[in-house]
Amino acid sequence: MGTGGITPVMKLNQNQRTASSLLLGPIKNGRSTEGLLVFDKPATLRQEGRIPMVGKTLTVFLFAVLIWGFCGAIIAFGRQYFTMDTTLIIHAIGAPLGAAFFSMIYFRYFSHTSPFATAAAFVAISLALDFFVVSMLIEKNFEMFQSVLGVWLPQALIFSATYLTGLVVMSPRKT
Repeated sequence: MGTGGITPVMKLNQNQRTASSLLLGPIKNGRSTEGLLVFDKPATLRQEGRIPMVGKTLTVFLFAVLIWGFCGAIIAFGRQYFTMDTTLIIHAIGAPLGAAFFSMIYFRYFSHTSPFATAAAFVAISLALDFFVVSMLIEKNFEMFQSVLGVWLPQALIFSATYLTGLVVMSPRKT
């Protein structure tokens, strides 16, 4: 452990440094004393087995929670300013856009799972959070699951947006 109290994630040689690297730790004489974590080289890290399974699972879970939180913010904002029908339409449009945005980041910098597995995990986690947090704790009923526009269409669109984004981002680039 270095002087900054942060354990190095991995050391890189000079030609591996990129503009999208995240510097960890203090800089002395223009050099980091801790190491660099490179976000644009996930395939290398994954192939070398340097990211533990718990970290991979946590990453997928956190991105699913981000999408769920984005959708929750749409609903919370919409309930204050619009009718519920208008809010659900905005949610049905915003949900896949948010999913595409967050899954683009996930697939570009992490991509621990296939597009299909990621889409399925995002939807499963979102539905579980809707069931246990929204239905049981907040609404105290399960009526929301009767709404195609409120739950099922947005979930299908989140799945589709995540899956298609994964296919596009992970496709081989032509040079």
